[in-house]
Amino acid sequence: PLVGVANRHAKNILSMDSCKIRKTRVVLLLDLDCFYAQCETVRLGIDRSLPVCLLQWDSALAVNYPARKYNIKRGASFEEIAKASGGKCISLHLPVVSTVDIQKDMDESDKTNASVEISYNKEFDQSAEKRKELFNKEKNKMRHSGEGKASLDRYRLASARIFGIILEVLQEHVGRSNFILEKASIDELYLDVTEHCNNFDVLAWKDRDLKEKIVGLDGNAKNSEDSLISNKMPLLEKNIINETIICARENISLDPSDRETRILLRGCIIARELRRAVFNCLGFTLSAGVCTSKLMSKLAASYGKPNGQAIIFPEAIPHILENTKVKKARNMGGKIGKVVLDLLPEHEDTMGSIARLLNFNQLTLSLGDDIARMVWNYASGIDQEEVKDTKGALTKSITAFKSFTVRRREDVSKWISLLSIDVLKRVDVDSNRNNRVPTTCTVQYYIRGKNGKRNWNGKSFRVTFPKRTASLERSEMFAKTVEDLLQKNVNVMHIARLGLSAINFQEKAKKSIGSFFSSQISRSELKSAPKKSQYLESELPTHTKASLPEMKQKRNAASSIALKHSQDDSQSDGLAPKPASKKVNCEVEEPLESKSDDSDLAYAVKLQAKYDREDNILSSTERTKTGKCSNKRKRIDNFFKPQSK
Repeated sequence: PLVGVANRHAKNILSMDSCKIRKTRVVLLLDLDCFYAQCETVRLGIDRSLPVCLLQWDSALAVNYPARKYNIKRGASFEEIAKASGGKCISLHLPVVSTVDIQKDMDESDKTNASVEISYNKEFDQSAEKRKELFNKEKNKMRHSGEGKASLDRYRLASARIFGIILEVLQEHVGRSNFILEKASIDELYLDVTEHCNNFDVLAWKDRDLKEKIVGLDGNAKNSEDSLISNKMPLLEKNIINETIICARENISLDPSDRETRILLRGCIIARELRRAVFNCLGFTLSAGVCTSKLMSKLAASYGKPNGQAIIFPEAIPHILENTKVKKARNMGGKIGKVVLDLLPEHEDTMGSIARLLNFNQLTLSLGDDIARMVWNYASGIDQEEVKDTKGALTKSITAFKSFTVRRREDVSKWISLLSIDVLKRVDVDSNRNNRVPTTCTVQYYIRGKNGKRNWNGKSFRVTFPKRTASLERSEMFAKTVEDLLQKNVNVMHIARLGLSAINFQEKAKKSIGSFFSSQISRSELKSAPKKSQYLESELPTHTKASLPEMKQKRNAASSIALKHSQDDSQSDGLAPKPASKKVNCEVEEPLESKSDDSDLAYAVKLQAKYDREDNILSSTERTKTGKCSNKRKRIDNFFKPQSK
C-alpha cells in the first residue's frame, strides 16, 4: 500500500509551465514557537529555560516547552499549574483592559499614529531594570473576568513586527517577485518559493558578504556569483542537510545530487536564513517545515519543534502519514476528523489508516463528494491548495470577543461599549499604518441555553462600519446601533458571548467627492470673487439675463458628469459602497456666494477657467450629437447663451 501511495503522490508534486519544464513545488511553513508565552519571555527578558504559562482568567492559554516537562497542558488552572510544577512554573496573565483604559489608548493613538516598529520597541524594548520591575509585578498575579476584556494587542503587535521583518528580508535576499507569502494565523505563515528554488541560475539566498568572500578567492568580481553557484552551492546544500531534520530518513535513499532533492534543499536554506534573521533582530525563535504542499510542510514543521526545521522528501511521505494521527493533519482536527475516526476500526487512527482501510465511496457517503475527495487526497499526501498572497501579511479582519454573564441589562451595554471602543481603536491604528478602511462589521452572538449551557451555534448580522469622526461620539453611536439591533434579534439577557469583527477592507481613496470639487476652487478664491454689486443687470447681455436660472442647472449637470469620472477615487470613509444600479446623490454643497442668481453669475465669471474639464466633457457630448467640433474655450456670453434644439 505504501508503494501505491508513493506513486500516486509522485504524479502530483510536479507542475508544468509553458516551456514544459517540470517543476517541483517548494512550500515552507514557518511557525513561532509557543508564541504567546514566547512574547512574554522576550518582553520581560525571562531566561528561556524558565517554565512559563500564560493564562486567560483561570485557564492556560500557552505553555512553553520547559513547562511541558511537568505535563502541564493548555486549559490547566492556576492551582493545577502550581501543583504540577511544585511552584517552579511562573504564571503570567494576559493584559486586561477596561473601557477607560481602551478609551485612553484610543485618544493617545489618535495623537501619535506610531508605526509598528515604534510601537513594538515601546512595548518590548525595555531596560533591564524596567523588565525586572514588570516581571516582579506581573508574575503569579491572576485577574478576574469582571475586571474588563483580555487584550491581545501586545501579541498582534509582535506578530506584525515579525512578519514585517520576514517580508523585508525576503524582498532583499530572494527578490520581490520570487515568493508568495500567506499569513495563516497570528503565528504561522506559508511561503511558496517554487519558481525561485527551481531556478539554479540564481542563489537560493542572495548574500552579499558571501559573494565578496568568493571574489576574494578568485579575484574576478564579474564571475563571482556564477562561481558561487557552480562551485559553492552544492556545498551549501550539503551543509544544510546537517542543520535540518530529515523525516523518515531510515526509510528513504537520499541522493544530494538529485535535482528534486537539491530544489527542496534550497527551500531549507531559505527557511534557515529567515529563522536566523528573526532571532537576530527580535529574539524570537521559529520552527520551519519544508515539503511540496501545505499539508506536508505543516507536518514537517512539527518535527522541527522547537527552534528547528525539518524536511519531508516525497519518498518519505507515505511513512510519515502512516505515523500521523488523523487529528494532527491539516483541516482534520474538527468535525471532519471525528467522522473519519468513526469510520475507522478501533485502534486505527492515522492518516495511513485511511489509505489502507477506507475507500472513496465510504468517505463520500459520510462526508459528501468535495470533502471526501480532500480527505482521500490527504491520505495519500496530496494537497494541491495554492499558497495565497495576503498582500504584506495583513489580517483580513479585526475582531474583539467577550464572554460574560448577564445579571442586569446594564451589563450588556457595558460590554458592547467596551468591544466597540476596542474595535474602533484597532481599526484606526490599522488604517493609519496600512492605508485601508473596513466597510462592514459583523456582530456575532451566542446565547445561553438550558441549565446555563452555551449554545455554540451562534448567530450573526452585519452593519455598516461607522465613519471616522470624533472618537467618543463615533464609539457611542456605534455601540448604540449594535445594542439596538441586538435587542431586535434576541433577548440580550440570554447572551453569553458577543463579538464584533471589522471586515471587507478596501484601500483608502486618495480623494473624496468633496475634495474633487474643492480642488477646483479654494476658499480664498471664493472670498475674493466679485461681489453682486460689481455687476449691474444693465451691463449683461439680454440672453444672459434670461438664462440666470439655467446657469445653476448647467453647472450641476457638469458636476454630475464629472462625478461619474471621480467615483473610483472617492473616499468611502468606512461606508459600504453602493451598487452601481442605484442612484447616487450628486448634489454638491454650494458656496455661500451662490445663494442668489447674481452671485451665481459672478461665480461663473471668476471661475470659468476652473471648469475646463466640465466644459470639455460637455463639448464632447455636443460633438457626439452634432458631429461638429466647437471651440475649446468659449466666451462667457456664449457659455450662457441658450442652446438651440
